[in-house]
Amino acid sequence: MDRGTPFTLEEMAEEIKKRMNSLLRSNLYDMNLSQREREKFAGHKKLLREHIRLSGMGNGASKEALREFIKEGIIKTYGKDESLLDRCDYFSPVNKKRARYKFEILLYVYTKRYEKDAADMLFKEEEAAESAAKDNTISQECIEKIYERINPSLEYRDKLEVIALRIYENIWGLGSIDALRDMKIDGISGGVSGDGCVWVFYRGVSVALPFMEIKKDELERICRVLSRCCEMGQLSEAKGYLVGDMKDHARVVVARPPFAEMWTFFIRKFDTAKAKTLEELLSGEGAKIPQKMLKFFMKGAVTLAVTGIQGSGKTTLLSAMIGEIPKEYTLRVLEMAFELHLRDVYPKRNIVTLRETAEIAGREGLDLLKKTDGNVSIIGEVASAPVAALMIESGQVGTLFTLFTHHAKTAEALISSLRNCLLKEGSFSVEEIAEQQVVSVVRVDVHLHKDRNGHRYIERISEIVPERCGSRFFRENVLMSYEDGRYVYKNPISNELRSDMKKWMTGEERREFDESMALWALEKTGTDE
Repeated sequence: MDRGTPFTLEEMAEEIKKRMNSLLRSNLYDMNLSQREREKFAGHKKLLREHIRLSGMGNGASKEALREFIKEGIIKTYGKDESLLDRCDYFSPVNKKRARYKFEILLYVYTKRYEKDAADMLFKEEEAAESAAKDNTISQECIEKIYERINPSLEYRDKLEVIALRIYENIWGLGSIDALRDMKIDGISGGVSGDGCVWVFYRGVSVALPFMEIKKDELERICRVLSRCCEMGQLSEAKGYLVGDMKDHARVVVARPPFAEMWTFFIRKFDTAKAKTLEELLSGEGAKIPQKMLKFFMKGAVTLAVTGIQGSGKTTLLSAMIGEIPKEYTLRVLEMAFELHLRDVYPKRNIVTLRETAEIAGREGLDLLKKTDGNVSIIGEVASAPVAALMIESGQVGTLFTLFTHHAKTAEALISSLRNCLLKEGSFSVEEIAEQQVVSVVRVDVHLHKDRNGHRYIERISEIVPERCGSRFFRENVLMSYEDGRYVYKNPISNELRSDMKKWMTGEERREFDESMALWALEKTGTDE
């Protein structure tokens, strides 16, 4: 190549792609190799194909192996002269995509220092935080300001790493979102707005990154790469959506036309590096009330629903509550897609997790779990009538108690939804009897809320008391609520539920339970007076 001629990132990517294709398509028998050398070369080709297949699925080792191949190709093609890399349009100050490239360089620099917390630290910079708070957008202008203020200096090896990452993303990876996907963020999505910008789900709020525009063809390519994570069939016009999970447990949802208006993807991250405790999740004035209540429910074997809108923290809270279940109890889990990953969070617990597949429905999975010596049933989400009906059945005769999540907005809506599922499944034909069955099983509703600023909290904890109340067969007893920024104790747990809970508690746990209930009642009386 002419070492004085500028070149583009796309041209570099094309060179690397040619090198890889040449290697993978080479005929071993046309080479003057020994049998041992042919076997070694064949193994190398097979490994490279496997890295290409796995790299876009969140496999960090495969991604790193391909980046090393790219760096080797860059050095062989362009040499080790830093001035050569400077001729790449990626580092040109007049490049039209300069804002995106500056963001990527900043993310690289922050990653060297903060690793997977790099995006979090970058978004916390004053300019980015103010822009996001103003209109849920991190603007091109604020990225320019951060870059100018920090003025990152890249040495040759840094530029080589940055270029290698960009080439990898464009050929085998997830395009402009690849590096972001690896960060500790709540999630990331594309194809969800007309301007093609990337959206990041960060600290409970969706934030737009307009400078990270994804073109239509690139969006389709990213969706097809992500669809490899989904084992429930092929993404096609007939099967217009898929749900799966990546190597690091991130959940993937991909949809395509004609089922969806356009190619769309959603990646939801779940941090399972360590178990989060209730104390870590619930903070603020009065937080000890919900912390202790939830612990008592777990010790007292109470069948409980965690409800709330998407993104309100249901899965995270459920995982923390599971940590309070007595260690001797075995856990049996059913999910639509693996999200809780309890074997990673609690590696020393007796846990079996199943999920729905194209061939096996959730009802079959839950029915099988009843035959696996489980004490506690955990259902990631009760989203279908068959699973709801079997959950109620399991709560009556299957396991000691059941935990599940649901999207109901009120306790009444929760009971009505489950009742209607029983009727739909034909388990019962009389509405009143179906409702009585539901309220005999589901004893508590823990409802979560997320405000517009992304603040997550428990809005209320309600006991479902089985008694006739007008036309309904239950009464909602609000035990605790979130009022004016603090958790407030409202009413005592009913005598019937308290008695049931104590049957499963140790003597020390019963004493702590009684003392806490008495203390809350005393404090409430003092407040009321």
